[in-house]
Amino acid sequence: MEFVIKNSKVQQILITVISCLFCMVMGFITVCALFADGGYFSIVKNNALLAIVGGFLLMAALSIIWRKLSKKPEVQPKTECKIAGILFSLIAILIGVIVYYLHTDNPTWDPKYVSVGAEGIMYGKDLPEYLSIYPFNLTLSFLAIPIVWIIDTFHIGLEINTALSIASGVIVFLSFVVIYLTLRLISSKNKALFALFLMTLFAPFILYCPIFYSDTISCFLIYLLLYLLVKNIKQYNQIAFPKKMVYAAAVGLIVSLMIQVKATTAIVAIAIVIAAVIYSMGKKFSFKKAIAIALICSVFFVLPTIGIKYAIAKHTDASMAHPISNWIAMGLSGTGGYNDEDANRTTELLRAGEDANKVNIRVIKGRIRAYGVKGFFIHQVVKTAAVWGCGDIGTARALSPEPHHYSVLSEIVRDGGSYNRTYLKAANVVWVSVLLSLFIGGILDTKSKQSVYKTFAKLTIIGVFLFLEFWETQSRYLYIFLPILLSLAIYMMYEIIEGDIVRNIVLTVKGGVKYLGENHRYRKIQILDTARTMRQIKKGKSVIRLGDGEMAVMLGRSIWFQKQSEGLREDLEEVLKRASDKKMLVCVPRTIISMAGYRLKARCFWCRELMGTRHEWKKRLLEKNCYGETSVTRARTDLNRRIQDEVFARWREVFAERDIVVIEGGVTRTGVGNDLFEKAKSVKRIIGPSKNAYDKVPQITKAFEVEKVKKSTLILVSLGPAAKKIAMELHDKGYQVIDLGHLGQEYAFYCNGKYRKSEDDNRFDKVTDSKYEKSIIARIKK
Repeated sequence: MEFVIKNSKVQQILITVISCLFCMVMGFITVCALFADGGYFSIVKNNALLAIVGGFLLMAALSIIWRKLSKKPEVQPKTECKIAGILFSLIAILIGVIVYYLHTDNPTWDPKYVSVGAEGIMYGKDLPEYLSIYPFNLTLSFLAIPIVWIIDTFHIGLEINTALSIASGVIVFLSFVVIYLTLRLISSKNKALFALFLMTLFAPFILYCPIFYSDTISCFLIYLLLYLLVKNIKQYNQIAFPKKMVYAAAVGLIVSLMIQVKATTAIVAIAIVIAAVIYSMGKKFSFKKAIAIALICSVFFVLPTIGIKYAIAKHTDASMAHPISNWIAMGLSGTGGYNDEDANRTTELLRAGEDANKVNIRVIKGRIRAYGVKGFFIHQVVKTAAVWGCGDIGTARALSPEPHHYSVLSEIVRDGGSYNRTYLKAANVVWVSVLLSLFIGGILDTKSKQSVYKTFAKLTIIGVFLFLEFWETQSRYLYIFLPILLSLAIYMMYEIIEGDIVRNIVLTVKGGVKYLGENHRYRKIQILDTARTMRQIKKGKSVIRLGDGEMAVMLGRSIWFQKQSEGLREDLEEVLKRASDKKMLVCVPRTIISMAGYRLKARCFWCRELMGTRHEWKKRLLEKNCYGETSVTRARTDLNRRIQDEVFARWREVFAERDIVVIEGGVTRTGVGNDLFEKAKSVKRIIGPSKNAYDKVPQITKAFEVEKVKKSTLILVSLGPAAKKIAMELHDKGYQVIDLGHLGQEYAFYCNGKYRKSEDDNRFDKVTDSKYEKSIIARIKK
């Protein structure tokens, strides 16, 4: 039995909603992190200005590198192996150094709990009460039993805590391997190697806490799960059904272990399910196979869960397990971190056999009432700043205990170390670049095509945020999700550098600086302003305009409505040579010498455009000639409002009391639906092709001979680069010809009060069709 979820609109709506929610979440996080005081380790306390400036610069640098890598040919397999081998060796060395120099003789954190639990289970010792409070440490204790057994059996002179740190380091190294393989599946070799390089460079932000906390195995399980799922998605159309069952079993087992080891990792599983449901829409779906896979996954999830729960129950007092309300109450206190007062209250209530959950709920309600709406919001801001506004993600606090060996490394990383403040500042720069990339890239990314991987990453980050907002929380909880955050941030950096808005800003600034710096080289070129250009046209001169499109053709490029050809290029070069003709005015962009009178948006465009073409104009323009201003036909788009009014009034005067023939494309409709030609004696039209009109120039000029157009007639041509050839030929035959460019469209914008095409453009109303059709004297077929 097969079916298809057809409603792809629902899919798009869900993806858009997730993207918008992600932008809101990242916006709130970024603002809180950068501007709210989150405590001693926060960005605010460690020079926020330095972090923001450094973050922007780092983000820009990484974006540019990522963009360049996407254009490079893929590395060869041998080269890839060498680079990956070097990077993995560096990671392994760094892990070894960290374990050796930062390991403590008497750890006060999770390794102690795990070692006590493992020895207690093996030798039947009584387990301390706190393992009931933190059952995930007991789960880790079961996984640590083989290590304890090996040490005791083979009489290895190694303390259990040291052995656990070494084992954690190995698992962290394997996590890097799995992350790299996953990135390679969803990206190119070049980009996967670059991401691995960044993770090596930023390794201190990924390595420390997992080794010294209980996050190691849960991290590895998450990355392994992602690898399996990505591989399955990539092979979706080829993979055999039995192999999918194996994947389902592996996924079920891994999710079971993940949730037992660290409940927060359930966020990843939830994000995967939601993303899978969204992207199954519109695809062919086998109902029976889906049920079979779901059952296999469930069985391998349920059985290990029951087994682990049963094993834990044998070794701990379940009645002492703290209820969820305990951790939510902590999340409403201070900066939302762990506090002894709440923990002790719950413990005492459980010892006394009272309902701790009911008491905690009363505490929660009381704290919310005490805060009020405004107070609760302020609390969430402070809490968000404390969790997300710390570049070291809890590293310093994790390593506060005295290290086994004093070293430069311990002085850098350890809380209170000689170089710790410098380390925090550097960490904040990296962290700010990540936050800004996720926020700014997320905004630009809302309109771009989404992938299942990107949607999954966004869902994960949204889930992490919501969990940390309502739970007892610490910044170290983010360690599990750092590779997801970093990977998505790198992709978002690419979105930023590829985005039109950001790219245009960068190019505008760069072009503006270059423009101002080179102004002195162009002072001798003579280009009339708009008023003087219009006076020359009123005197009866023919006009041929050359703009950015014509320059592109002269440089060998095609534009969207005219393909490049050698004949067209030569004709455009010929136009510039005709600038000495006293009866013809060759118009070029006045922005070459000055941007006075131009709108800001137009100035930005010309700063970008002239950055690569200004010198090309200089090579072609002679100082002895006088040129007109090409923007007289682009007044609405290019010129400020005062000049627009004057230019359009002058154009109406030029057309007054004249017989006019307009040569234009099929959708141009110059003067239709407005008063541009209101005072003209007559208006007739020859309709040419809207695209690639240059090929039809002979047929267009022949139409004049057929129609016997009088020499006193004013000829207006609006056919892109082809208009230049037509204007030259008709000018040579004695006509006054004006290359009209976009004037018809610009005047329509002006009349409608718009700056771009709009639905109320009345040139295309049915009412005007009959009058327009009657004015057509010839049509040139494509």
